[in-house]
Amino acid sequence: MPTVAETLPGYEFTTWFVMVAPQKTPRAIVTQLNDALRKTLAVPDLGRRFNERGIDVTGGTPEAATDFLKKENERWAKLVKERGMRAE
Repeated sequence: MPTVAETLPGYEFTTWFVMVAPQKTPRAIVTQLNDALRKTLAVPDLGRRFNERGIDVTGGTPEAATDFLKKENERWAKLVKERGMRAE
């Protein structure tokens, strides 16, 4: 079976996870959740366990996550449009 890069030149598929909260969640709650997640991801043993499984862990700001999701949405929407894809 061909890879994504062989089938769709210029595209790469990776799996990622982003923690999200409802849009109107108060900023203080978002900050508290983000701080707790970043502290958890910084635990050395946890980081080692992720790395052993080939998982790259990055923590960032809520704004960085929002920007990432926006760019991913734009990238894949472009592909869907270019290829004329639709749900069946």
